[in-house]
Amino acid sequence: MDKTSYDVIMTVIASRGEIYDQLIIEYWVPMIRFVNSHYPSIHIIMMFGKDDTTSGLTLKDKNIFYGTKPDSLVPGIYDKTLECFKHIESSFQYKHILRTNVSSFFIIDHLLKYSKSLSNSNIYAGFIGIHLNMSFCSGSGFWLSPDIVKQLIYNQHHEDRNTFPDDVAISRILKHVPRTELPRFDLVYDIDIRDKYKLLKDIIDKGMYHIRIKNSKNRQLDIDYVKSFTKILYHTN
Repeated sequence: MDKTSYDVIMTVIASRGEIYDQLIIEYWVPMIRFVNSHYPSIHIIMMFGKDDTTSGLTLKDKNIFYGTKPDSLVPGIYDKTLECFKHIESSFQYKHILRTNVSSFFIIDHLLKYSKSLSNSNIYAGFIGIHLNMSFCSGSGFWLSPDIVKQLIYNQHHEDRNTFPDDVAISRILKHVPRTELPRFDLVYDIDIRDKYKLLKDIIDKGMYHIRIKNSKNRQLDIDYVKSFTKILYHTN
């Protein structure tokens, strides 16, 4: 049987909680619905832990993946990410995986432009950070080509999974793979910018595809931003 083919498969770190549930309900559910209707080259998978339930979230089964282990920061996020990658490898053909989290908002048109600009091999790309003098692509959104995904799966049980956050552990496994730096717009400073339509337009005009929305003191700001942005870009009846 032929595998379904996509340009981009987005895998989203997900778990349950008051803020996470609101982000999923107010943003990811309508965005998935919009993408399923208008962007057949993209597939979105929400990755939950073994003990999670998705009741009340109105997600479709095809957009849900459950890991086989309980959720945790270390190594739980790494483990369910790699298990999902193995599922993707056995089920789909694709040009890129974009691994992200529920606190990231995406401009889909620009996301596809970035996908087209990236090679279909030797790609490890994203917003670059530094940890212990080693560069890594932030876990809020990193791109991988199929050959690099296979490298990660081959090294799935690498010892660093038990010591480092998932994105840093992945960077250590991929230490010989060149990093491609991509932009990201951050809304993380607990500032409520009132005119959200103008803000989003300015971000789009800058050519951004990825907005990181994670305010440290007032997470309700996160909900306000994603609700406004979703209504502007991904509203469906």
